Amino acid sequence: MTTNPSDRFDAISPTAMLVAYARQFSDIPFAVELARLIDVSAMLRLFPINSQNDILLLSALIEARYKAVDEAISSFENKQIFELASGLLPRGMKMTQDSEVVFVESDLPAVIQLKQALVAQVVSMPSNLRFKEADAASYPNQLLIGADYLKDNEPVTILCEGLLQYLSLTEKVQLFANIREMLQRYGGVWITSDLSTKQSQAQVMEHSPASHQLHQSIIQTSGRHLLNNSFNDRVEIKQFVSEQGFQIEEHSLIGVMNRLSCFDIVGDKPKNFEAFLETRYISILTLESR
Repeated sequence: MTTNPSDRFDAISPTAMLVAYARQFSDIPFAVELARLIDVSAMLRLFPINSQNDILLLSALIEARYKAVDEAISSFENKQIFELASGLLPRGMKMTQDSEVVFVESDLPAVIQLKQALVAQVVSMPSNLRFKEADAASYPNQLLIGADYLKDNEPVTILCEGLLQYLSLTEKVQLFANIREMLQRYGGVWITSDLSTKQSQAQVMEHSPASHQLHQSIIQTSGRHLLNNSFNDRVEIKQFVSEQGFQIEEHSLIGVMNRLSCFDIVGDKPKNFEAFLETRYISILTLESR
């Protein structure tokens, strides 16, 4: 089995800048510092944003999933963290303030090289923060190549925040296989916000004309149809996860509602926002016992 070169996902990269721009309207550590370093004018040529309110829904959903992932991470004591498709996420800079943590950021070459350069402008580069070029859904599995910075006798927490909605079913199967191989080697857990349903994608498209236009721009820029790449419902998600050899535990994003800061920063709140959180989940996946 072979796949195309990893540059088949290069069109997704501009969305990393969009998400970084949206994330700055929060109290997430280092989010503002990273957003100040991106090429905003280039990003705005791709995505229609005329005011903060145009991006408020996206900002709120991004903050909610970020904080829900953080909450899930804290429920485990794993000191080895491996973040897939890390884009411009600031989590590595924060978590490596704990010298016992080894945090590995991975993404496609152009993205991870840019990320490393930007991080160096924000903080003195921590020795326990590593950067790895890898296509997470590749075959053969690139995640294990040159992974000498991870200890075999210590479990790993794998993170994935904002990738799976861009992947076809075949690509999802390969990603699950790659992560399964990692967990078989190290043990540990996979935490992701990305197992989404068509309902949750449709909610965004139908929220407002600005949200619909932004959603369509993401599809056009990435070349990936977010609705078609989503699951029909949560029953289908659980069935798929089980077929890939995993157990799943789910937590609704509504649990972080009271911790969101973007509404105060922007001075507004999306209509019926609680309904958006109720259809979105953090998934904690572990290998099934065979």
